[in-house]
Amino acid sequence: YQRRVRESTFLLTERNAHQMFSPPDLDALPSFCSDFTQFKDELQKLRRLDDNIMYSLNKTDVERTTDREDCGKLWVKWSNLTQARSKAIQSCLGERKKDLETLQALKQKEEEKEREKREKDRTKGKSEVGGNVFDKKSKLGQKVLVASNEVGLLESELDVENILRTRTVNLFRRRCREVDVSGLDE
Repeated sequence: YQRRVRESTFLLTERNAHQMFSPPDLDALPSFCSDFTQFKDELQKLRRLDDNIMYSLNKTDVERTTDREDCGKLWVKWSNLTQARSKAIQSCLGERKKDLETLQALKQKEEEKEREKREKDRTKGKSEVGGNVFDKKSKLGQKVLVASNEVGLLESELDVENILRTRTVNLFRRRCREVDVSGLDE
C-alpha cells in the first residue's frame, strides 16, 4: 500500500508542470456532453489537477521570493482551469436542459395522442387493451428519466465546483497573501 501511495504522489517539477496544468482534453471537455460517463471521467481528471495545485500550495513558503512568484503562477493556472471546468459544466447543463424540455414535450404529445385514442376506443365500445405507454418501461419515459437525472447530476457538479472554488480560494488567501484572489470567490 505504501509503495502505491509513494508512486501516486505527484510532485510539481519543471518537467511535469506543463503537462499538469495544460491538459490536452480541457478544450474538448464540452464535446463530451452527450456521454455523461465520459464527461464525469474527464471532470475527475481535471479535479486531480486541482489536488496537485493544492499540494503545491501547501508546500509553498511565502517567505521565499520564488514561492511568492509561484503563488501568482499557480493562481493564474488554477483560475483558468476552474473557469474552463465551470463553463463546460454550465454548457452541458444548458444542453441537457434543452434535451429534457424537448423530450418532455414529445412525451406530452404522445400522452395526448394516447388519451385521444383511448377516448375514441371507449366511445366506439372497444375494450381497453394494454397499459399506459408512459409507464417507467416506455422508451420515451426512460429517456425523460435519464435526461432528468443527468440534469440533476450536472447541477450537483456545479455545487462541487463551488465547494472546490471556495476551499481553494481560502487556501490561496492563507498561503499567498500577496496574490489578488478576487473575482472567483463569489
